[in-house]
Amino acid sequence: MKPLGLISYLNSLTLRDGAAALGLDFVSDTPSEIAGRFEAGEFDFAQLSLSYFLEHEQGLVLHPNAALIASRGSIRSVLLFSQLELSEILRVSVTEQTVTSSQLLRVIFWERFGRDLDFSPRQGDDILDSCLLIGDQAFAQYKLYCAGFSEYLHCYDLVTLWTELTGLPFVFAVFAGRSGVPAPAQLSVWLELDFSAKTIQALDASEQEYLGLLDFVLTESATRAISTFRAKIGLLNEIRRK
Repeated sequence: MKPLGLISYLNSLTLRDGAAALGLDFVSDTPSEIAGRFEAGEFDFAQLSLSYFLEHEQGLVLHPNAALIASRGSIRSVLLFSQLELSEILRVSVTEQTVTSSQLLRVIFWERFGRDLDFSPRQGDDILDSCLLIGDQAFAQYKLYCAGFSEYLHCYDLVTLWTELTGLPFVFAVFAGRSGVPAPAQLSVWLELDFSAKTIQALDASEQEYLGLLDFVLTESATRAISTFRAKIGLLNEIRRK
C-alpha cells in the first residue's frame, strides 16, 4: 500500500496521530503539495482540497467515513487580513498553499459585491493591503491580531462569510481514493475511529478550542455545502469565460 497523503496543518493533527497509532504510513504536506503528489501517483488515498476533488471527481471515490475538514462557524485558520474595509478590497496577495480558499474568497466577493478580485502570489513576509492566509500561518497571524501586534486593521473569517451567505458549513478537504483501488482493511479501520480525545489533551487551550470547531465526518449539511460550492464556483467560472 502506498503511503497516505495527509495535510500537515494543525486541523489534521488528530488524523495524523490516528494513522501513526495504527502504524499506517503517511506523508504530510500542504494542500497544494498533497494534490500535486497525488496527481503524480505518489498516493492512492489522500486528503484532497475541495477544489482538486471537484476538478477530478470523475476519477475519484469519496469515502463514506471520509476524513475531511468541515468547519462550523469561525475557525480562525482561513482568514483575510486587510488594511481596508471588506467592500473596498480590490487586490489580495494569496499563499500558494491552497486553491480552495482563493476560490471561496472569489465566490464571496461575487455574491456580496458582484465583482471579482485581483490575486497576486504572496512573497515571503511582504506586507500588502490585503492578504489571504490559511492553516498555521493564519492561526499565528490571528494571535498577533488579537494581541494588537498585527500590521493589519481588519480580519475577516471566510467560513463566517460563507455561512452568512449560505447557512452552511464549508468543506475545505475530503478524503478520497482513486477509482478502482480498493481500500485496505487497516485504512477502513482508521476512517472509522476517533483519536481526537487523546490528541486534544496534549494541546493548549486555544488549539483545543480550534479543533473543537472542526468536523471530520461527511454529514448531510457538509454534503449540501459541497454541492452548493460546486454550483457557485461553476457559475462564477462560466461568467468569467464570457
